[in-house]
Amino acid sequence: MTIDAINKHAFMDDPPDTVLTCPERCLYFNLRDLYREFKAGLITKEQGEKKKREAVSQYKKDRDALDFAEKINQNSADMWQRIEGASLRYIRDRTLENADAFMEAVYNVKLKINQEGGETTS
Repeated sequence: MTIDAINKHAFMDDPPDTVLTCPERCLYFNLRDLYREFKAGLITKEQGEKKKREAVSQYKKDRDALDFAEKINQNSADMWQRIEGASLRYIRDRTLENADAFMEAVYNVKLKINQEGGETTS
């Protein structure tokens, strides 16, 4: 949901009927409370605008942190999927190629031949 859409729902004191992420929920409740405080005369327009900018800034930080955490989780899931596939291939067919593929899956690097004829990671 966009910031503008969340803002409209908060202004109307109308919770969105869609599932919100944690950062979206926090922004909605922060803005809703700001509008309530303003309507009750507890804060000035200038104070409300300042707090709204702060809430939107915090939302962006929270959204970025959530996006980063989701990326880390996806990378971890992808890594374990690679490892699982490589280990199953090695269990079924214990070849040097499958062992190398397993090492590549675990360490996410290609093996290369060094000058002495042995393998190293790159």
